[in-house]
Amino acid sequence: MKKKLRLENQQFTRSKILDSSEYHFSKYGFSGAAVDSIVKEAGYSRGAFYSNFSSKEDLFLSLMEARMEEIISEINNLNSIPLTLSQKIDKLKEFYINRAQNKMFCLVMSEFLLHSIRDSEMKDRIIALNRKYNKSISKVIENIFKEGKVKPNIHPDDIAVCLLSFGEGLMIQHFADPNEINKKRIISILENFFKNYIMIPLKM
Repeated sequence: MKKKLRLENQQFTRSKILDSSEYHFSKYGFSGAAVDSIVKEAGYSRGAFYSNFSSKEDLFLSLMEARMEEIISEINNLNSIPLTLSQKIDKLKEFYINRAQNKMFCLVMSEFLLHSIRDSEMKDRIIALNRKYNKSISKVIENIFKEGKVKPNIHPDDIAVCLLSFGEGLMIQHFADPNEINKKRIISILENFFKNYIMIPLKM
């Protein structure tokens, strides 16, 4: 019982530090975010930090792994819940529209990708995470085409890469110039993408 309670407390502490770090990484970037500020805002000490993370790099990667796992789980649910083909496509569109407007996620993801290019030591964990993310999207798209009983013009893996790159690009453009790349335009762009690369092949 005590062991279970201790584990739950540690998980709670870890979660609080991750939430605090997300704000600091999005506001100050990886280099500007300070461990002392992160743990202070979370309500813990440096000792609590080092009981859960080995370094700021480990915290940063752990944050992205946690957030990406949440996204992957959300995407995988599209394969497990009973939805019509049309509903599944609508849910996938809705997922990308929501992601494209999540400022904190956009900033942390951009920082994550830039840091991965600069830091070769983090690359293996980043590559594994990106591949898992791509594969989960690819699986949903593959199932959509299977249910529609058609062969896509573009391989589902390639569509997944396009969607990932497309979504990240839209996020950056939206927050850099929200008046020009507004919610209405994001929806229109994504609608056209889905229409031309998913809906049209399904209707052929």
